[in-house]
Amino acid sequence: MKSTLLTLIALALLALMGASAQELTIVEQDWELAKTKAKAENKLVLIDFYTTWCGPCKKFTKAVAEDAAFSQGIAQQFVLLKYDAEKDLPHGLTRKYYVRSYPTYITVTPDGQTLAKQYGRFQPTEASKANFLNFLAEAGTRYNNQQYLTGHNNRFDLEYPEFYTKLIDRVQRPKRSTVAAWWEDNGMPTNEVGFAVLVYLGGTDAVNNYFIEHRDEFIRLYGAPDANKVVRAIASDRFDKSVAEQSEAGFQAAKTFAMENMNPKKEAESMVHYFQGQYYLAGKQWEAYGQWLASDVEAGQLSAMEINYHCWNLVEKCEDIALLEKAVVWMQEVVNAAPEYAYIDTYAWLLYKAGQKEAARRAIVEAIAVGKADGENVSESENLLALINENQP
Repeated sequence: MKSTLLTLIALALLALMGASAQELTIVEQDWELAKTKAKAENKLVLIDFYTTWCGPCKKFTKAVAEDAAFSQGIAQQFVLLKYDAEKDLPHGLTRKYYVRSYPTYITVTPDGQTLAKQYGRFQPTEASKANFLNFLAEAGTRYNNQQYLTGHNNRFDLEYPEFYTKLIDRVQRPKRSTVAAWWEDNGMPTNEVGFAVLVYLGGTDAVNNYFIEHRDEFIRLYGAPDANKVVRAIASDRFDKSVAEQSEAGFQAAKTFAMENMNPKKEAESMVHYFQGQYYLAGKQWEAYGQWLASDVEAGQLSAMEINYHCWNLVEKCEDIALLEKAVVWMQEVVNAAPEYAYIDTYAWLLYKAGQKEAARRAIVEAIAVGKADGENVSESENLLALINENQP
């Protein structure tokens, strides 16, 4: 008999609910139907915000379909509403809950009272499933204790600014000046609409400072996940500004803010480290950037895709031969492990910039062949090959 952490938690949840295993009711996209079903079954609603291109979203769907214990654990207290966040009309749930990352899970009562929210990259592991069932159990406890996130009212006809609606509907992203003017006219984020704009688009310095001063109240009203998201956005904006201005004092101030305000601290440390690299890159401090990047590559902390991203930055911006030669070695290891078109192409460009023209020619010929076989657009690779051939003696 298989005994796992998930099974134990699922069984404990079943026992706690005093109910036998039952089939999970799943509703596609229809908020009104989900509420009706939940009322009829005397349950809550779990909204699964997904997109068709989101990998972790698909893993959650597969887990629900294939793991009976997991599905039944959800079914004890919830009706599942699967909601494509990019098809928000006519129900407006993406707008209401300012969802911008996927998957996002929100638990609500049938009359629209919000209980809890969770962001995350769902993985089909026993630990991930157990954590998810624990999230649902905590939402059930909040419901029993009438502990709602009262910043959200149960109205779904709120008046949002036009720029926000257009952004949610994938029509147009507003200019920063438009958002700043709206804040100037509307003051602090003291209501649900203001908080939605703050989470999705950020605030002015005055708005951000107001949020930090009243953060505990925002956590009570909207929950820690969204409050932490705002803190991360403020920290990121401050780092971005210091990088653009190449201000060491600004960078240190942003670092202090992140370490003192972000939660968990590991996220703060990760953000500081990332922007330290961006600071070196923007300032073309190639020796420092090379050391920063080498420490991550050699420690095995970067995926092949991340190494490719950083090396392509060097292709576009770096003229330091010593660093380019190091990057050639890193990308060669990536290509050896995963000979994909994008990686071979980056490798070829690095070789070319490092002055290794014949090796670059061989690599770009291989990249073109792999790319064509995979149906990729290889025009830029062909441009590099033409450039190499033109410069042949």
